[in-house]
Amino acid sequence: MAQFKSGSALNAQLEKLIGEADKVLWLISPYIKLHNKIIAELKQKASNPELSVIVLFGKGDDGVNKLSYEDATFFKTFANIEIRHEKNLHAKYYANEHGGMIASMNLYEFSHNNNIECGVWLDTPGAAERLIGLSKDAEVDDDSTKFFLRVIKNSELLFKREPEFESGLISILKKKYKGSITKVDKLDAYIKADEKKKESSFSGFKNYGETNSNKSAASPAYKSNEYQRGNNTYNQSRNNNDAFASPKGYCIRTGVEIPFNPERPFCYDAYNTWSQFSNYDYPEKYCHKTGRLTNGKTSFRNPIL
Repeated sequence: MAQFKSGSALNAQLEKLIGEADKVLWLISPYIKLHNKIIAELKQKASNPELSVIVLFGKGDDGVNKLSYEDATFFKTFANIEIRHEKNLHAKYYANEHGGMIASMNLYEFSHNNNIECGVWLDTPGAAERLIGLSKDAEVDDDSTKFFLRVIKNSELLFKREPEFESGLISILKKKYKGSITKVDKLDAYIKADEKKKESSFSGFKNYGETNSNKSAASPAYKSNEYQRGNNTYNQSRNNNDAFASPKGYCIRTGVEIPFNPERPFCYDAYNTWSQFSNYDYPEKYCHKTGRLTNGKTSFRNPIL
């Protein structure tokens, strides 16, 4: 049976899906930055060795990973988990042993709080279990589960942690968990390589108002032409008569005033947040030129409405 979900009902269904997972949990999303409510649900599952968790995330055309370091570190604490990557992933799918949900929503806190999202919950009891060999039932005929199983199998395995159980006669009746062993761990190197890309990108971003390559680096007007954390805007010591002073613009995420430059449409903190995923098409709130609300019609790629 299919059930349409939207808004708060969609968020509630995702939380319920995680909460009711005892044997299988699939989290497939191009962008992953966990909402606090999702973290709370997942924490209750982390130490369960009987729960097989698969996390699959993507990477954008810019080559930047879509899984934050904090969330990667959190997932690595799970007793029984695989973390995988598929660069062409755009679909979103969440499943447990009771069914699955195809949704527009990424596993991303901004999507949970701000975007108009919807999804369809599909009751497919036992489908995920059968596909990973937890049951000997007949072949599953659920197309969505089979499709995402192929996606998982063809993805790159970056991290794998498996539980170990004691052997012996007693263990036949009840398995006794000994602990978990990390079998594969390429995730840290993967994330670190990504962080270098972000640092390289940010180094160019700091000289935000520097649009003329012929300006002297020693010029007093541009010596401190960098982002300052103080008031979440640009704090620049420019000469009022500086002929190169940038016209006024607005951060497309926060709406604060910044120099106008369509190639650099964020304030410091907004850029830091955006750079975790570097999604050039992610919906933003404001027009870079006018500062007016855009209801998600602007993005890094198209900052002006």
